[in-house]
Amino acid sequence: MKQIILCVLPVLILLSCNSNTNNTEDSKSTVNNIDELIKNAENGNVEAQIEVGMLYYNGTDYVKKDCAEASHWFRMAAEQGSAEGQYRLGRMYDYGEGEEKNEEMALLLYRRAASQGHPYAQKALGIFYKEDLE
Repeated sequence: MKQIILCVLPVLILLSCNSNTNNTEDSKSTVNNIDELIKNAENGNVEAQIEVGMLYYNGTDYVKKDCAEASHWFRMAAEQGSAEGQYRLGRMYDYGEGEEKNEEMALLLYRRAASQGHPYAQKALGIFYKEDLE
């Protein structure tokens, strides 16, 4: 039994060292990917704008949660006619996250996204209308 442990121990040590190296490389890769994503978003890529907005909305190990910054990126996408951007920005107004709570603006954005077939925007509109009936 001692022989098995002595044979396995060096392998485990090597694997743990390799694991730490990979984690460092992974974190550098993640930061580089985020930097590239932000560059794409700044250059007008709608999908990147939504993704950057979601990173700021949720926060990560590499991006601090910041609803105002998330709102900024969702607005950029919404202004380009993105249904997802309109829906996400509408939610920011609806819940007062990163924007001052404004149901009229939320409703307008939900309508724009819903008219493009965005299912969550359609659901949000339905909830607005249902609450008005109650």
